[in-house]
Amino acid sequence: MYENMNNIIKPFAAFFAVVLGTAITHWMLIQTYATTCSSPTMWGAFTSLFTLGSPFCQFINYTQFEISKHYIAIWGAAAISLAAYVMGKLTISKK
Repeated sequence: MYENMNNIIKPFAAFFAVVLGTAITHWMLIQTYATTCSSPTMWGAFTSLFTLGSPFCQFINYTQFEISKHYIAIWGAAAISLAAYVMGKLTISKK
């Protein structure tokens, strides 16, 4: 019984670890971008004219954007996997 539970808990733990790691990485990139490239002051509005095209700021912005796209894909894959698992269990139990 516990072995069967372990087979269910491991994928959920891996999923939540990936989601948590993705969310933390995204948050760190957003905070870095906000403090380095776009300060929330009038001086920041002026300095963003110069940092807007910097390679460092472009890299951070592009990376956080791609991570947010992958985050959506992770949730979509989890939903499809869960649906396939449930359908598989229902199909097996009917036989």
